Amino acid sequence: IDGRYCIAGGKDGYIYLFNKTGPTPMWSYDLNTIINSVAISDNGKYFVCGCQDSYTYVFQNTSSSPLNTYSFSTEVTSVDISGDGNYIISSSQDGELKLGYINSSNYLWKFTSSSYIYSAAISQDGNYIVCGNSLGKIYYFERTNSNPLLTYSTGSTIYSVAISNNGSYFIAGDIY
Repeated sequence: IDGRYCIAGGKDGYIYLFNKTGPTPMWSYDLNTIINSVAISDNGKYFVCGCQDSYTYVFQNTSSSPLNTYSFSTEVTSVDISGDGNYIISSSQDGELKLGYINSSNYLWKFTSSSYIYSAAISQDGNYIVCGNSLGKIYYFERTNSNPLLTYSTGSTIYSVAISNNGSYFIAGDIY
């Protein structure tokens, strides 16, 4: 990550793009919904946000207008973007996990878990994905297939997941 840009979003419904040179946003965009999750590519060119209005929005740092949007049937809970900015992963309250390609408004695949997915992450190389749900299940995928390579049951709600750069390792946790 080159650290030139920072994004922020929240309850005010605005997504903000900052440059490390100052506290004033380069631009902002009113999505008119609560922003639950944000992620930025390593080079800062692309970023995504997942929102309460059931959409994932994709932006380029050169424009305050969305490049693409992806729809869900319920609130988007988590988003992540691969290091190169090519792939986007989004999850929702109804247990959907969707993988998208940055330059398309269509998802490459969709997986439906048995419950609310709180957190999802994609490896830096974009080849592996992990997510965790409210029933304590962790799902691990290859980018090329919506069927999990691994499903692990923890017995406790998974609120957060992270994955290593090459996807060889992942970690999950609850809030206690």
